Amino acid sequence: MTTPRTHTFKQSPEEAYARFEIEPTPYGDETSHEALLHLLQRAEKNISKSPFRLVPASFNPLDPSLTAFPRPLQSEWQSLRLYLKVLESRAVMMLLPLFWQMESATYRVCRDSGLLFFVADISNTPVNSLAIDSLTIDTIITTTQDCQAVLSYLSTKQRNIPRSWVFVHSVDAVPQHIPPEFSTGTKVAQEVHVFPGVPILEQCGSLIERRAKTFHASDSYTWVFKSDRTLITSAGDDPLPFIRYRLPFVAIEQGVCVCGKAEIEYFHE
Repeated sequence: MTTPRTHTFKQSPEEAYARFEIEPTPYGDETSHEALLHLLQRAEKNISKSPFRLVPASFNPLDPSLTAFPRPLQSEWQSLRLYLKVLESRAVMMLLPLFWQMESATYRVCRDSGLLFFVADISNTPVNSLAIDSLTIDTIITTTQDCQAVLSYLSTKQRNIPRSWVFVHSVDAVPQHIPPEFSTGTKVAQEVHVFPGVPILEQCGSLIERRAKTFHASDSYTWVFKSDRTLITSAGDDPLPFIRYRLPFVAIEQGVCVCGKAEIEYFHE
């Protein structure tokens, strides 16, 4: 089933790809991850010539096929803005891998929202723990894996656990359950990124309040849901748009949220 949305391209996909002197995926064909990486590698020599914000096209710094993915220079992390409002955050710690290069986007959201912002490194847990106490950090943005390391240290030292968390899941990671160490009053927002800083599945205030395992499809893409695959196409003005890009999971619509959008659960192939 295809979720109907209206494309808002200011330029056609063909025009966007011509800017990088490459050919887009033939009409009607799917774009595999390998094919997308090949396109990005061919576009590299022209990506640096234009004012884009570049993000890594992998979550792994040791990925042998690592290349850059262009984003609009003024792109904002709008979903984070909503999360921090719903979570009623006052002081935020970003505990994501520095390789993901998400500090500037997080900083802009916190600055515009009048929130204290602290960038941390997971390898320096004692300092992070002191910062949580001294700066009264109430919200941590991290992965579920690194969350476990933080919780283990805080529990050992008998320190308070921040009341709000934002989990960023990589598109190829197996979905994780909310840690059992969290109290019933701990609030959690979650989203899935196809590349670092490129969210495709998000949550609304209702899903956050329910601590739901489901998501909403990002309006930045048109979606095709099939029984054996899920495809996305950029619906905005991406410099190098996704065209029928096949995600590494199968997404299933699981009813409608009170916000009016379909709730989506996903399973890896």
